[in-house]
Amino acid sequence: MSEILDRYTITQIRSERTERDVFEELSLYEKALSALDSSTYSPFLKKLYDANLDLWKVEEKINETIRQVEPDYNAVGNFAMRARHINRERNEIKEEISSFFDETSLNYGKVKYGLLS
Repeated sequence: MSEILDRYTITQIRSERTERDVFEELSLYEKALSALDSSTYSPFLKKLYDANLDLWKVEEKINETIRQVEPDYNAVGNFAMRARHINRERNEIKEEISSFFDETSLNYGKVKYGLLS
């Protein structure tokens, strides 16, 4: 369930922020979710959507920065660290979803993404 919700929110964002036709992919996720009471997954969906949108925006900033004539690689590094932080938060949400829905809880929080602690 955590992967379905994650991919669903990413696909929603892709449909909103690009010209790609993702109707078929969205339909598949919506079909999978229709088997559940939306009140069970809506709070998770909102959290994941927000995290994935934040991550998308940071990736856009990285791409904008590296396309400049003289890219500010220090800024790129700062954006990359922000992306790592957001991804850790996203993984915590996915772990929470996994614990709630799945018989086996997946350990999404195990990766430290370069942090010392």
